Amino acid sequence: MIMYDNLNIIEKKLFWIGKKYFEENIKNKWQIKCLKDNQNKALLFFFFHSFMRGRKDELSIAYFSSISLNIDDIIKEFSNIKIKNLKEIIEDIKACPSKNIIEDNGFNEIKQKNNLVKLLVDCGGNKMKNSQIKCLNNKTDILLVLDTIRIIKENEIINLYQYIIEKIKNENLEKSFYFLKSIYGVGDKIASYILRDILLLEDIQLTNKADIKYVFPIDTWIKQVIGLITFPTEINNLEKLKNKNIYKILKQKFNLTKLPFVSLGLWYIGYNSLHFAISFLQSNDFFSIEKSKSYKNPQ
Repeated sequence: MIMYDNLNIIEKKLFWIGKKYFEENIKNKWQIKCLKDNQNKALLFFFFHSFMRGRKDELSIAYFSSISLNIDDIIKEFSNIKIKNLKEIIEDIKACPSKNIIEDNGFNEIKQKNNLVKLLVDCGGNKMKNSQIKCLNNKTDILLVLDTIRIIKENEIINLYQYIIEKIKNENLEKSFYFLKSIYGVGDKIASYILRDILLLEDIQLTNKADIKYVFPIDTWIKQVIGLITFPTEINNLEKLKNKNIYKILKQKFNLTKLPFVSLGLWYIGYNSLHFAISFLQSNDFFSIEKSKSYKNPQ
């Protein structure tokens, strides 16, 4: 049984939380004018989002930091490389059988022949003593960067952020979504994550229910929270909750224009759930609940 009694109130709270998080974090981190005027910043916006895949956030940020540190040199190197050579390098790296690509002899030969690959793996020769910065050492991240460069060169893209905005406005969200997914390592969650944040930054309104899946990234946190909200009697079966069922609920029961902020709110609640629980235990709220008539003492 799905319980929607309080969904309207919950939606308003999630919208408020999402909007507050956006104002204090995303909007401050990514200045719109800078993203549009600076191709390096536009590229970093893409890499920051695309590196946040299924692993610990701290590790993703450490890898991103190495890209950020060397972005000027990366831009300089890929400006000189030819598309044909880049495609050959990408295919050669894909063919490397070892999971630990840094120890793969074939990959080391590729690295020695190509300054861009060497730059990504060696962080421009800088020794990264800081644990918060890590050179790229896995096939997926290296290929993601190289394939992004391929896409940029093939489409003669000057500013990737601006290009995606124009694609959304001149074509549609679906085509923008699949454009992003055409880049190696970018799946449904990352593509919708990028598009959602662009919609929020550019204040582009969501008007078509069919587009929800293109701008509403679903990760473990969001699935758990929205599952508990809409399927309270099936808490033990949340891992079986399908994305298509979540999108169906969103289409039927949530305000379309609020969904990008609601998405942020859902993620924030899930990601910080332990923090909220500890804060609750340390606050006086617990004692007010204990004294209330609705609280049942287990003893």
